[in-house]
Amino acid sequence: MQFKKFLLFTVILVFAASTVFAMGSSEAAKTDKSVTEAQPSQDQRVVPQSADQVYFSFSGITKQVLPVVVEIDTVEVVKQQMMPFNFFNPFDFFFGGNGQGRGQGNKNGEAEKNYREFERPGLGSGIIIKQDGGKVYVLTNCHVAAKADKITVKLYDGQKFPATKIGDDARMDLAVLSFDCKDKVPVATFGDSDALEVGDIVLAVGTPYGYESTVTFGIVSALGRKSRGGDIANFTDYIQTDASINPGNSGGALINMKGEVVGINTWIATQSGGSVGLGFAIPSNSAKKIANDFMTKGKVEYAWLGVSIDSPDENRYPGLAKDLELGDNGGGLVLGVFKD
Repeated sequence: MQFKKFLLFTVILVFAASTVFAMGSSEAAKTDKSVTEAQPSQDQRVVPQSADQVYFSFSGITKQVLPVVVEIDTVEVVKQQMMPFNFFNPFDFFFGGNGQGRGQGNKNGEAEKNYREFERPGLGSGIIIKQDGGKVYVLTNCHVAAKADKITVKLYDGQKFPATKIGDDARMDLAVLSFDCKDKVPVATFGDSDALEVGDIVLAVGTPYGYESTVTFGIVSALGRKSRGGDIANFTDYIQTDASINPGNSGGALINMKGEVVGINTWIATQSGGSVGLGFAIPSNSAKKIANDFMTKGKVEYAWLGVSIDSPDENRYPGLAKDLELGDNGGGLVLGVFKD
């Protein structure tokens, strides 16, 4: 009897243990499955379900704009005046001359002058803006190409073409080049620079320090900036950006997030010579008109009001403001009208 009780207890104990083990195994399997479902493999590609999951990249834009920005290599032939002298004649050595003795020169009594020539290389960027048959037009800065005696345009695919300047305008710091190419080349799409707002994301594309097809990223820092004198063109305002711009970027493109050219990178404010986040670009709306004038007329035409204007300053015109009862009103004083 006692043996039967012991056997029954053993069976019940084994059954209970197997039941608990089975339940534990089931729960573990569920847990492992849930972990597997919650943590997919790192190699698994998942379709994003929201904007927050989208991979952030400008590669689609850069593939579109890189081929329309070119490298511009220039050579300027510079003449340097040389005063000839004879090392064996002490008067020539100390006082200059032509080897004939102190105080002698050409028949006019002037010291003869010699010149030597050397080539000064230059670097910049440009934007392909039009192709008309076998003629391709490139927009760049005036200070890149204005003084060049030899200009070479290098395309994104590495092809090089000799180019000629069809016009430049220092007041806007813009120039248009042309070169012959039988193959079809990509042409830039211009955007509306007036639609830009401070904070918009932009890309700067160019050839800084010779590093071709370089893309940098930033935002529109300010609009309507004016030049602060010096050699900077003052017939336009500028878009300010913190996208990195360096020597060699001049003439390159400032691009919006639609892949459109909204500015022509022109100058930087710096004390070191390199970028400190203060870059300036000519608005595309201003540049388009200049480019069209060059391509259609060969020159830039500016509007002329035909009047002479001054300020009714009290120091220059004592009592005039009072006589005209101007009060605190501002404005311009028309001094004369020119006959057409």
